[in-house]
Amino acid sequence: MAPEGGGVMNSSLRSVRKAIQQHIKDRSGPARRYPRAVRQAAVALAHRARREGVAWRRTARQLGLQPATLERWVSRRAGRLVPVTLSPAPAATPGPPDSRVVLVTPQGYRVEGLDAGELALLLRALS
Repeated sequence: MAPEGGGVMNSSLRSVRKAIQQHIKDRSGPARRYPRAVRQAAVALAHRARREGVAWRRTARQLGLQPATLERWVSRRAGRLVPVTLSPAPAATPGPPDSRVVLVTPQGYRVEGLDAGELALLLRALS
């Protein structure tokens, strides 16, 4: 995720960085909040960069933010819980008798004890 070059990620990075710079330029006081759209765009970009192996701190610097600011925005979003209801699968999926899977998210959450169909239902409900 280098600042130079082309690609959607670099285009997004430039766009979010420009919005952050404009906000910093326009704000009238030390504690004025960033617009929600800017925070959401920065968090989405940070998550994409993280999936590519880029550290939060590096992404924050590229966006022109303090690393603590971006980390706070990311943790607020990650801390929200979403109610989920699982329903039985209409038909059993073929496979070995105990075809359970384990999902470990980049944030360290671990989901286990579900089969592939149940896990798919859970992921759809969370998205």
